[in-house]
Amino acid sequence: MRIPAWRGFLGCGLVASVAYFLLPDVERIAAASSAVLHFAAAAAVVAGIQLHQPADRRPWYLIAAALLAFGTGDSLVFSPVRDLSDACFLGAYVALTIALLRLVRSRSHGRDLPALLDALVVTTGLGVVSWQFLMGPYARDPALSLDQKLTSILLPLADVVLLAVLVRLWSGGGQRPAAYWLLGLAVVALLAAGTAFGVVTLKGPYPPGTPMDAGYITFLLACGAAALHPSMASVATLETTPTPLRPRWRLVLLGGAAILAPAVQMLEWMRGRPIEVPVVAAASIVMFLLIVARTQGLTRQVTVQDERTRIAHDLHDGPVQQLAVLNYDIYRARKRLAELLGRPGVRPW
Repeated sequence: MRIPAWRGFLGCGLVASVAYFLLPDVERIAAASSAVLHFAAAAAVVAGIQLHQPADRRPWYLIAAALLAFGTGDSLVFSPVRDLSDACFLGAYVALTIALLRLVRSRSHGRDLPALLDALVVTTGLGVVSWQFLMGPYARDPALSLDQKLTSILLPLADVVLLAVLVRLWSGGGQRPAAYWLLGLAVVALLAAGTAFGVVTLKGPYPPGTPMDAGYITFLLACGAAALHPSMASVATLETTPTPLRPRWRLVLLGGAAILAPAVQMLEWMRGRPIEVPVVAAASIVMFLLIVARTQGLTRQVTVQDERTRIAHDLHDGPVQQLAVLNYDIYRARKRLAELLGRPGVRPW
């Protein structure tokens, strides 16, 4: 029995991941091993492109480029040009973000303003949280040089932007095959690992071979499996009938994003920690305007759906049943006339 390519890749990747965690706890060995895994995942993505021939190959080539950039950054961490590793990581985020944006464009029915507003609300809310816990502490750390501060701020910001693009992809229409969900899993795993990395490095150097690395490994395995899965060719296909997120689920998403930032700030204030008042104030104004604009559209969508449900209910209980009774009465009348005229076999209609 032939094993599908994507399952074979996952199986080999899991074995390699176990070997990675069993390696000696040496930073150089861990960095080199991580680089090899990322390069292998990039090769799997290119193989998937050649195997399944998607109509738009550019998003997948950008994903492969992002994996190569991550692997190159890992390989340069302990080299004389270590500063280039941060540039590679930032380049990887840029390539991955552009790839998702191209998928959004390929799947969208024109300009999808509601999905864009959803993404902006989530970005603003998580941007405040990211500044409170990651970007703000780095910016205030006197031990860091200007270049280190900029890099430490840009990497968490890249996480927030990437999450916004993922929300935009998730909240729009289009087909959602297995490769779509694998790609979403990859981005979520990368974001979780990146956030954990930022929190850990605030307290000290990053230790290799920790469970945090499982997030990065999940990212590269899911990317390779998504590209090798046969459904990858339909991820960027425009669906004739859009399947956007339901309005009520959008309300839940927006409500959660709006509450998250002030809730985190309140908890920090109760714990006696400093809060970023200018950032919170500016973000609150932006989020208020975005939510006002978005809820107006959601209210109209909910109203239209309720009106359609009411009309369908009225039609079912009123004219539809009356037409059914009228059809039956006509059938009985025709049957009676046929009996009187000696013409059996009259059809209902």
